[in-house]
Amino acid sequence: MSRTPGKKPLANKAGSLFRKEGRKTLIRQEEFKGPLPHPELYAQYENICPGAAKEILEYTKSEQEFRHKVVASEFGYRRLGMFFAFLLCLVSIGGAVYLASINQLLVASMLVGVTITGIVGAFIQKRQTSE
Repeated sequence: MSRTPGKKPLANKAGSLFRKEGRKTLIRQEEFKGPLPHPELYAQYENICPGAAKEILEYTKSEQEFRHKVVASEFGYRRLGMFFAFLLCLVSIGGAVYLASINQLLVASMLVGVTITGIVGAFIQKRQTSE
């Protein structure tokens, strides 16, 4: 690779530009996730307003307890919903058996068909919302 006299490679030009200005840049990046502030910020809250760190900690604890109660109640509502769905199925099947025993086959088949269609539709809708 031949060089033309008097011309410096591009890398040397760029390097010399930085050397002439004498600038150095240091970038520091931190990432902190969690319910509490970064430990350094947490200490600064306490320095600025004594007792603030304790209040932040108590607030975080109460918020976590609330979230746990909400999640537990959602689970309870789901179980209750499943229980009533099962009860509805049993009543529908029992009604269909009774209707079939008194020669109302069309009504019995419609009752079971609507019940099964509703159950299958609920499962399909739940699967689509979870994806």
